[in-house]
Amino acid sequence: MNTFFNLKRFGLLMRQDLLLNRNKFLLFLLVLALAIYTMLVYLMIVTSPNYSPSIPYQGFVGTYKQLFVLFMIGLGVFVGSSFSDLSNKVKRSSYLQVPASNFEKFLYPFLLRGVLGTVLYFFIFWVVAQLARFSVLSIPAIHATGLKILSFEFSMLFMGYDFKNCIFIVLAFLSLGTYLYSIPLFFRKMALLKTIVSIFVVAFIYTVLMVLLTHLFYPNILGFEVHCDNYMVTKQNSNWDLLVYYFASISWIFLLLIGYFKLKEQKL
Repeated sequence: MNTFFNLKRFGLLMRQDLLLNRNKFLLFLLVLALAIYTMLVYLMIVTSPNYSPSIPYQGFVGTYKQLFVLFMIGLGVFVGSSFSDLSNKVKRSSYLQVPASNFEKFLYPFLLRGVLGTVLYFFIFWVVAQLARFSVLSIPAIHATGLKILSFEFSMLFMGYDFKNCIFIVLAFLSLGTYLYSIPLFFRKMALLKTIVSIFVVAFIYTVLMVLLTHLFYPNILGFEVHCDNYMVTKQNSNWDLLVYYFASISWIFLLLIGYFKLKEQKL
């Protein structure tokens, strides 16, 4: 177990990486915060004249939702670039010779970029959303109208969804994040770009397979169409619901395992 994971060795790996890359991480967080702030202020100013000043307009909830999901792309890029140094022969050799186990080398970026990065993103978005709201409401022209803008809360992101769908959304983002984290290890050049393209390739291959199965089991169906009988497995869930929930719930586990074993295969 000591060769697999050692807390002291893991701490030295963390310390070395933060010393080398702390400025890059801080710059990324600063750019992210400024971009979120600029977009929120702009959208609030542009849309505010259209709404009643006496009622906190629910449309601002939509603004928060859209920008939160939009800037999740930035978080995805941050997570997906965890092993970008492996595309460079010199940096790859240096990385693979770091005195740490393969598990530690795989776990550390996941904790730093995936877990801590997500927590920081949530925190930054909440702080910036509050600052943007106060900034807009302090503009004399808007302040004079008495316009009310709802304060951002994370519960807004799940408005209109029941508990089951909220869990599904969280797991779906987790699976997508682990895909962006692990699959770049299969590519040497432009790994993140190829990973994003591969998502659409996999979706297309899956669709073609479903079309072929449709024509096999339902010969009367013509064209590029997917057909499958829809039936209720439980009182509230159809077979399609359970299929989607199943993949969203477990795929991230297999993606992490695939990524770990692929990292072990890396050669100098």
